[in-house]
Amino acid sequence: MESEIKLRLAANTELSAIIEHPLMTRLAMPDSRREHDLVNLYYDTPRHDLTEREMTLRLRQVADRSEVTLKTGEATVSELHQRFEWTAVFPEDWDGDLKNGLDTSWFKREATSMGDPDAQLQEALRLIKARPLILLCEARFQRITYDIGYGDSLLELAIDHGELIAGDLSEPLYEIEVELKEGDVRDLVELGHEMQEQLPVQPEELSKFARCLRLLAKQKPL
Repeated sequence: MESEIKLRLAANTELSAIIEHPLMTRLAMPDSRREHDLVNLYYDTPRHDLTEREMTLRLRQVADRSEVTLKTGEATVSELHQRFEWTAVFPEDWDGDLKNGLDTSWFKREATSMGDPDAQLQEALRLIKARPLILLCEARFQRITYDIGYGDSLLELAIDHGELIAGDLSEPLYEIEVELKEGDVRDLVELGHEMQEQLPVQPEELSKFARCLRLLAKQKPL
């Protein structure tokens, strides 16, 4: 199960004010900064079988790499988000299109997870097997990441800055995510509280996809 916290940044916050904050300089491991431009494309069946069951199918493009992730069973308490998820990386010669569907046999064979239950994966794959898919919405953003240590845990902190897009509507995306890589989820939660005390952030209870769906709902019903 993936565990992460999401914190919403004020829209007028200077990025440098976050990066150069004493809390960040204390936590970030030396030479761990990385920067990428990411595109998240969110798909579903024409009948919205996944969305209706609170499942997510995300195609992520970063540099010359494309990967697809299935997420199920999300539980959210304030800024803490936990879910089951499986990810597979496409080969370099993949044509970059999910409109004709996802090869579920390939995905089951190639996907990795953190030991999440196979029954959850089987249910999600059953819903999309041999079915065309439609693009619902997307997120385009720059991500700056750092490896950080907190308590006895290893975490990855990401600052995301860009926009969410659904049809003709868009809204700014400006948030911090911290994902638990190794260790205790209690360290993750404690760090979230410390960040809220010291940085201009507030808990974000909605995922990027959920906020995209909110935009989509303003135009037409799902």
